[in-house]
Order: sequence, then C-alpha cells, then structure tokens
Amino acid sequence: MPPGAEGIAVIRSIGLPGTFVWALLAGGLSPARTQDSTPRDVLEGLRAGHPRLYLTAPKVEALRKGDLGRLRSDADRWLRLPPTDYPGGDLESRVTAARRVKSVAQSLGLAYLVTGEEKYALRGIQELKAAVAFPEWGRSGGTVSDLSVGEMSQGMALGYDWLYAAMSPEDRGLLRAAFRRKALDRTLELFRKKTYWTIEQSNWNPVCNCGAAMGALALAEEEPDLARALLEESLKSIAHGLTEFGIDGSFREGPGYWEYSTTALGHYFAVLQSALGRTPGLEAYPGFARTGLFPIYSSGPTGRTFNFADAHEGTLSGVTVLNWLAETFHEPVYAGFLQKFPRVRGSFEEFLWPSRPGSTPAQAGLPLDKHFRGDDLVFLRGSWEDPQAVWIGFKGGDSTVGHSHLDMGGFVLEALGERWAIDLGMGDYRWPGYWSVGGPRWEYYRVNTHGHNTIVLDGQNQKYGARAPIVAFWTTPEDAGTVADLTALYPQARSLRRGVRLLGRRRVLVQDELQADRAVRVQWGMHTRAAVELAGTRAVLSLGGKTLEAEVLEPEGARFDVANVDDQNNAPRSPSLGQYTPGVQKLSIRLPEEVASLRLRVLFRPGGDPPVPAEPRSEPLGSWPGWDAPTLPPSPKR
Repeated sequence: MPPGAEGIAVIRSIGLPGTFVWALLAGGLSPARTQDSTPRDVLEGLRAGHPRLYLTAPKVEALRKGDLGRLRSDADRWLRLPPTDYPGGDLESRVTAARRVKSVAQSLGLAYLVTGEEKYALRGIQELKAAVAFPEWGRSGGTVSDLSVGEMSQGMALGYDWLYAAMSPEDRGLLRAAFRRKALDRTLELFRKKTYWTIEQSNWNPVCNCGAAMGALALAEEEPDLARALLEESLKSIAHGLTEFGIDGSFREGPGYWEYSTTALGHYFAVLQSALGRTPGLEAYPGFARTGLFPIYSSGPTGRTFNFADAHEGTLSGVTVLNWLAETFHEPVYAGFLQKFPRVRGSFEEFLWPSRPGSTPAQAGLPLDKHFRGDDLVFLRGSWEDPQAVWIGFKGGDSTVGHSHLDMGGFVLEALGERWAIDLGMGDYRWPGYWSVGGPRWEYYRVNTHGHNTIVLDGQNQKYGARAPIVAFWTTPEDAGTVADLTALYPQARSLRRGVRLLGRRRVLVQDELQADRAVRVQWGMHTRAAVELAGTRAVLSLGGKTLEAEVLEPEGARFDVANVDDQNNAPRSPSLGQYTPGVQKLSIRLPEEVASLRLRVLFRPGGDPPVPAEPRSEPLGSWPGWDAPTLPPSPKR
C-alpha cells in the first residue's frame, strides 16, 4: 500500500523526482519494472554461494590485510561467554536478547571469515542453535515483539550466511526451518495484510524490513519462492520508512531513533548491493540523501545533541553509517562529522564502513543556521569552528509521531562549551502507561509540557496532535532567528507565538507573544544543571567555572524563580535512570497577575557580556525578518 493521499500531495508539492513519485504510487521503491514495464525478478543477479551479505571474497581478502587485533579481541570475548538465554516474557528483554545474538553472529562470523579459525565458527553455530531452541522470537500479534523478530532475523541471516561453510547440512536445515517458522513466514503474513510497521513511518519499519531482506537474501537459493515474496513486499514497505525523513533530512523521532533507523537503512541497502549488485533507487528520495546533515546541525559545539523525543543526551560521534552515507551520496562532510570527536567505541560497522576522508562544515560551506522544513526544527549557531560558540536547538512540529513529547516551542542552549538549557530526555519505557497517549503518558513530567523549556498556560499540557509550524526563519552573517506559531497547542490562546533570535552571533533573545480572550496564568520555564543566583529580573547561571546571565526585559513586574525539579516530578523512580533528575533546576518567570495580552522577552548573555545600549529594542515578532521564508506542509502522518 502506498502512502495516503496526504502523503502523495506532500511528495508532489516538494518536487520529488517523477520516478520516485511513480514508485510510491505503484506501491513502493521496488525496482520490479524496467522502462518498458517488463516485470523484473527481484532476485535477478543474486550472487551465488556464501558469503553474500555485506562481504564478497575480495572484501574478505582486503580485511585480512588489515589490523585484526581488535577483531580477534572482540571475538575472543564471546568465546569465553555462554550462549544467549531465552529471555522469557519480558518483551523489552527479548529485544535485548535478539541484539546479543546479532552481536555474536557479527563478531564471530567476521572473525571466522577473516581468520578461517574453526573455534570462531563453532561458537557462532552454538549461538545460532541456542536461538533456534527459543520457544519463540516474538509473541504472535504483539506490538513490541516484532522488533525483536526483526533484530533476531538480522543476526540469524548473517550467521547463516557467514558460517555457512562451517555448518553441516543438518545444522543448515535446522536453522532454515526455525527461521521460517519463528520469523519469515510470520513477516510475510504481516506484509500481505499490510499491518502496522509494514505501512508505518517509524523506526520499526527499516529495522524489521532489514531483517526480512537479510533473511530472504541469505536463504534465497534454498527457499527461492519465500525469498522472492519477502523481498518484493519489503521493497514496497521500505518506502514508508524512507518517507519519515523530512525533505531536508530531519527525523521526527529525534536523534536517538534517527541513529537506529538510519543505521538499519544503511544495512538494508548494503546487503542488497552486495547480494544483488543494485539498490532500489534510494538516491531518488532527497530526504534520505540529505539526512547526514541532521546530526551535524542537531549537535552543539559540545557534541551533544538536541535530545528531543525519547532520546538520551549524548554524542553521535560513533554513528559510522555516516561513512556509508558519505560514500553513497558523495558528501564528505558527513564523514567529516565523525572526525570531530574522539572515537568512543568500536563497532561492527567500523569494519564495514571504515573512516574516509571528510570535510568540516566550514570547509563544505554549510550555512551556520538550518531550518528543517516540514518537521519544524531550527538550529542557530555562532560559529562552526569555535567550541565556545553559542548554539540553539528549537522545536515546533507536533506530538503525533512515535516517541514524541508535548514539547513544542522548546529549546536547548549551549555557550562557552557548556549546555545551559537542557532537555530531560526519555523516561523509562517500563513506567506504567508510558505508551498510552490517551492516558498516563502525558502525566509524566519528562514527557509533558511542564518538563520542557516552553510555555504553560493555566497549568495545562499542550494539546495532543496540534501542530506548531515554523512561520519565520532567516540567517545573515550578523543575525539569525526563527518564529513558531504555537496557537493551536493552547485552547486558551487566540494567538501565541515564540521567537528565538541570535543577536550578533553571541546573545540569545527568546520572545513570547500572547493574545487571549480572557486572562490566563502564564508559566515560562527552562531546565538547567547550572547553579542559579537570582536578582529580580536577572539570573546568573554558573556551570563549569563559567557564567550565563539571563534578564527579563519585558514585561514590567516579571521576576525569575528557581526550583528543584525533583520537587515537581510525579514519575516513579527508575533503577535504569537512577535519580529522576539529578542536579536539575527549573528557572521560571513569575508574572504579577494573570494576563490576556503579553509580550515576554528574555535575553541571555554568555560570560557576563555587558549590555549593548539600546539593543535589543522591543519590537513585535511580526516585524522580525524571515516571514517570507519557504515553508512546507508537515511530514505525512502515520
């Protein structure tokens, strides 16, 4: 099933290539037709023998000439550990177990291919047979279990392909039978019924499709009918995963799930290329081609991301799929991003997608500021090269996508090498009702409007499902800014807009304008790990031996308050998160009374910069630049 009418309208409105639109209208990205409309066998060109997933004989030979020390070390560690145990009824544990099986297959399979040493093959086969003995890989009809099936399918397919020469015919038959029964037959049924992840824009789509494609290609010679059917359906389904990337490369589920989805897509296309010698026209979708820009812009000078949605604050410096994106789309700036930070971990992908020459954003001539259209995200920065530069991440958008929070109008702020305004990030997926958008989810502080750096009216959350579009954006050498229209999020408001402006590439102005039919209680909030010293309309934040001064410029009578966030949380304590919000305070603004009309302006000055006379002057958001900036409809919704 192709995307709905709304999605097709958006695709046409943003000028995607006609061939790609045809592919979507036809049901996917499948290369099932040539220019003369002659059906094409999806298994045409299948590489004979094994291995065919990722690696071919010449690539294996090339790996043998490299440094095998870390490869051996990682494989030897698995030799000392027992096979993965069946995780029982905990669905999250099933995903963890599936990922462990996949890691074992990757490490030991690669070690066997490169060294030829039988010990690695024997332990790898032992791991695969232990997984075969699991009663199931995912609960039938479950909504979380199919993710574990997708992950397990990747590991089993890779193990079967890479350890094929070391397995007996009996072991191969055992693995194939279990693979069909526990994963592939069920996956084909889901494809044909067009149920949930097979037609959704979510991180599940590329992960589960990757497992299906890898299983099809690994077993294609022994199970050609099943392989052909799976691959045909997967090539239709993967279009939905690709359309989650915004036209400029952004990802609505946040940077954490961007990494998860993009890495899965990298694997998906890599195995198609190695096994069939072609990919299904992935270059035709510009959002995916440009998605290497998303981690570059969404990471501040500290390297940490704007961790909106269910994401941990951290760096994306180990996301080696950027090397694959750089090679595939001829964009060295993608690879250059990985060279900015020291490598903090090794990974299987490093062998597949090793480091390559790259360029810095400044060398590539990337603009300092970026509006990710359609997904309503904006990033402003003072410099690409200065680690002390100011950087702001600002979010509009909506709350309908998976993992989203009620956080529209929220922002994070870095300056002087520190993060001053933070996003609390994800909660614990095991909290009761965490996924219930009609109930408990919005009661958790980390997820609701109170727990984000935005506006709260009358103590109520933002309206679920409403959209906050970016309505203005501009960038000049001296100045940059943006405005989001938050009106639809607040039933109390006739109009509510928030603007963020980077003045002189150094100071930050956050301005809110409200018009309502009756007086409302306005709460302005910003979460910080800094120590806060209050002085009426001013607050001095101290962090890492540095300071940031905040000042309420308008309205008269507004004052800063500060409170420990732990006093406001109503979520259960979680062993996986430790203390709920350690060391976090909420800087807020107290107004003397309820208001029906308001202009609220807050200025941030890094390092105690002295005020600039007569700047910034008070002016309405409507007189700010950038209102003629090109905008797009929102990304197609699920």
